[in-house]
Amino acid sequence: MTSPGTLNRPIVTVFVGAVLALSSGTSPQAEQNAVAAAPACADGGECLCDSSYQDCRSSILQLINNETVGIDVSFWFMTDWRYSSALIKRWQAGVPVRIILDTQADPTYGGNKAVRDTLVNAGIPIRYYRGPGINHWKMMLFAGQGKVEFSAANYADGSYSPSPLTAPYTNYVDEVIYFTDDPAIVNSFLTKFDDQWVDATTFLNFANITTPLVRNYATYPVSTDLNFPPDQHFENRLASQIQYENRQIDAVIFRITSAKIPDALIARHRAGVRVRVITEEQQYRTPTKMWDAYNVDRMYMAGIPIKVKDNTTDQDVHQKSIVLYSRGLAPIGSRAPLVVFGSSNWTTSSSTTQEEHNYFTNKNWIFQWWSMARRSASRCTCRSRRCRLRLPSTLRLRTTHSDSARR
Repeated sequence: MTSPGTLNRPIVTVFVGAVLALSSGTSPQAEQNAVAAAPACADGGECLCDSSYQDCRSSILQLINNETVGIDVSFWFMTDWRYSSALIKRWQAGVPVRIILDTQADPTYGGNKAVRDTLVNAGIPIRYYRGPGINHWKMMLFAGQGKVEFSAANYADGSYSPSPLTAPYTNYVDEVIYFTDDPAIVNSFLTKFDDQWVDATTFLNFANITTPLVRNYATYPVSTDLNFPPDQHFENRLASQIQYENRQIDAVIFRITSAKIPDALIARHRAGVRVRVITEEQQYRTPTKMWDAYNVDRMYMAGIPIKVKDNTTDQDVHQKSIVLYSRGLAPIGSRAPLVVFGSSNWTTSSSTTQEEHNYFTNKNWIFQWWSMARRSASRCTCRSRRCRLRLPSTLRLRTTHSDSARR
């Protein structure tokens, strides 16, 4: 996307997903093919998978193919037929499958309806979201393996691996995929999915449901490390943690149309905390998302360094993550790093109307993984040109706005 209007300031671009390879000394140019995800992604254990150079999709397909007890799936849209084909094969093999989806994605994402039709025609029971926002979950749950996968990534080609696999660091949607067998997290999703499956108000029957709706699992406590909007407010919780940081904050975020988190970051920056933000340039340039440009501009003018992905394709920086390096101002006993990631953007709707899932974790291995990525990202620079963000030529400022169309 181009625009004749230019905001006269430099903003450095970065290959966001290349950060792990850079930190390990591997040159992105030396990579010829995507590499396999860590064994823990599809086997026992936990992992984070980087879609810029790793094949995270194969781990999901392996989990689908290995499941014998039950698979639960919830998504905003699915356009990659490899997932639907694998799910149909397990269903035909006698493995129970349940799907929650959102038909509101159809006008925007070509291929979503065609994939859904194959799931319907296979006889898989499906419910759909009819609440005030959208179903923004992106989750698969494997009951027999005690495993859950979730992230900000939609089930589309390029979101879980480079597309093609021979184009790491070039053709990819920037995402980080979380796989875990942590019982507290898995059991929480078992309960939350069951809650939605039997909810007769926000979710309605779509196809292949002929018997009364029942829960499949025992009801477990939901981990306090998880955050499930709209029942729980995402931005309020995140802002309350940002205020405790006195060392460093790094964030990667797709969309920023609410002022709450930028306000919190600006306040910490003014207090002397190092703050860095990587965001999506196309959101900045889109006239219908002018509040994204407004918030990015405010952070930049406050002195916060901003980077964007140096795109050679039309693929986004789509992850939503933030790292708090110490929380040194938190109450005694809570002073530890915190990583927050999941499906919520920095928008009002991602906290108050949309179905979302987010993780607030102080697991040390997760902090080490993300902090290594951020250190590497800070060393990336423009590729042989000065980089700028440009304002859309049709931008019109208003004093009030609605967040209802934001995702």
